[in-house]
Amino acid sequence: MDQPTPEQREAFRAAATDMGRQIVQAIEGPQSPWIVMEALFLVHRMTVLQLSPEQIGMAAMATASYAGELMKASANGGAPQNQPIH
Repeated sequence: MDQPTPEQREAFRAAATDMGRQIVQAIEGPQSPWIVMEALFLVHRMTVLQLSPEQIGMAAMATASYAGELMKASANGGAPQNQPIH
């Protein structure tokens, strides 16, 4: 698999950020953060299962990296930095 260029990475990040904002706007409301998080996990799972085995492995690594950020933030008493998770 070819490595994306910096421009492609920037375009990917911009598109993903825009979609993330749209998803957040769609689910804003009185729901518990736990319900929202579970729904997003389900969307993540449904999406990942559409990928090739190699891409599933890449998604697993990105998810593990994000989990590490959350664990570090928990230990440090603060939210993780707003940065790419891939």
